[in-house]
Amino acid sequence: MPLLALAIWANRAERRWLWLLSLLLLMGCRDGLGLIVVGLTLEQA
Repeated sequence: MPLLALAIWANRAERRWLWLLSLLLLMGCRDGLGLIVVGLTLEQA
C-alpha cells in the first residue's frame, strides 16, 4: 500500500520516472494490485 500512495503522489508531483518505477514494483508485489495498476494507468492516459 505505501507503493500505491507513492505512485499517486509521484503522478501528482509530475515525477514520471518515480511513478513508472512504483507501478512496476506494484505489479510484482501481489496479483490483486495488478488490476489497480492497470486502472491507474488507464485513468492517467
